[in-house]
Amino acid sequence: MTEAEAQEFALEWIAAWNSHDLDRILSHYADDVEVTSPLVETVLGPGKVTVRGKAALISGSGSIAPMRGRGAWYFTTRACRRS
Repeated sequence: MTEAEAQEFALEWIAAWNSHDLDRILSHYADDVEVTSPLVETVLGPGKVTVRGKAALISGSGSIAPMRGRGAWYFTTRACRRS
């Protein structure tokens, strides 16, 4: 990947994240993606901080859908800010 391609990928990832479109965001990840975050625990319960796989992120017991509306993170090319 060239520097220009990396920059283009990063800008698209930022735009996808800021769009809050889960399908668009997940298009940047492999099917076996793992997401580890303290925010996951607020949905899945104590001690459960990792969701494995795109399918689990979208539906089922690992769904992050309930996290929507709990504040939003926005990324820019220079910083991360919370709204």
